[in-house]
Amino acid sequence: MASIMLVAPANDDDAQVLASWASLVGDEAGEMHVILPGATPLAPSNRQELETYIETQNPDALFFFGHGTWHSLRGNDESLIDSDNADLLTGKMVIAMACKSALALGRSVVRPVIGVKSYIGFTDDLRWTYPEETLFGSSMVEGLRSMLEGQPSGVTEQALKDEFLKLAHHLKYERPIFPNMALAYLDAFWDAGHVKLHGDTVAGLS
Repeated sequence: MASIMLVAPANDDDAQVLASWASLVGDEAGEMHVILPGATPLAPSNRQELETYIETQNPDALFFFGHGTWHSLRGNDESLIDSDNADLLTGKMVIAMACKSALALGRSVVRPVIGVKSYIGFTDDLRWTYPEETLFGSSMVEGLRSMLEGQPSGVTEQALKDEFLKLAHHLKYERPIFPNMALAYLDAFWDAGHVKLHGDTVAGLS
């Protein structure tokens, strides 16, 4: 049984939405994997605290739900994961439900010098539309289900894309008209187009 760590800083309104999605993933994962250090997603207060958790708990995969830039995963207005401490994740899988980090950080950490096994994230902003954020969260959880079930990373990348495209179709053709409907459709389509996997396409949880 694999071990995973759910990290969700939840330090502002958008991060709290992402943290709620992390909890949904935890609910799904709890029956299949060991969640470290416990079922509730971690909300580290600073970089050092997260580093200590990773070092002592040594998960097989890190699921991050929070803010991102091209070069970092962030929380509480500081970088929590970047190239300077990414060696803590050597040999692990990273699933980053955060803006932009797959553009540069994900590409760099899978190189042999650091050796992250696989990195799934987004190459641009991760977008959703209020008040339909729960639909976006449900699509994300469905997309990650294949990872939790032990499917290869490449399957999970495609599953995330497919789920956001399904959501776009639902919003455009099946959902009753609501405020911001056009924007929600475009956001779902946007998210599908920016999911990106770096590294080993056959890496998975077992």
